[in-house]
Amino acid sequence: MNRVEETSDYVETEHPSKRLKINSEEQLPTSSTPPEDSQQLNSDNIQGQIEGIITQLNEDREQDQTVMDDMKSRYEELCSKQMEVMNNKLQEAYQGSEDPVNERLTRLNEMLERIRELEQETGQFKEILGSLYRDVANPRES
Repeated sequence: MNRVEETSDYVETEHPSKRLKINSEEQLPTSSTPPEDSQQLNSDNIQGQIEGIITQLNEDREQDQTVMDDMKSRYEELCSKQMEVMNNKLQEAYQGSEDPVNERLTRLNEMLERIRELEQETGQFKEILGSLYRDVANPRES
């Protein structure tokens, strides 16, 4: 048996922790008068309110996801732009150091070529010196 009592603007049921706020002009159902459908808090009304809350929660979640997706695309775009700027700066640094490096490589190749020539001349000198030594060590018989 549900016991309902009116105290000021609240309706108290068997459980004091369950107090429902109502307008003071509304009549509370009593055991002697049957409740009207528009004033009755029944499971259909509660179910409708719950569905409204769930719908609102789902809409809020969709909005949150839209915001997150938008933020993600903005951050990706920003990151892409920053990477492009960094890449351009790196290419500029490469081009700035390319000329001195090429000059040094050209000089190094010239030096290596000169070293090869000197090695070849040294080898020819050794052959001539070896021939001279043989000629001096073994005089020809004429």
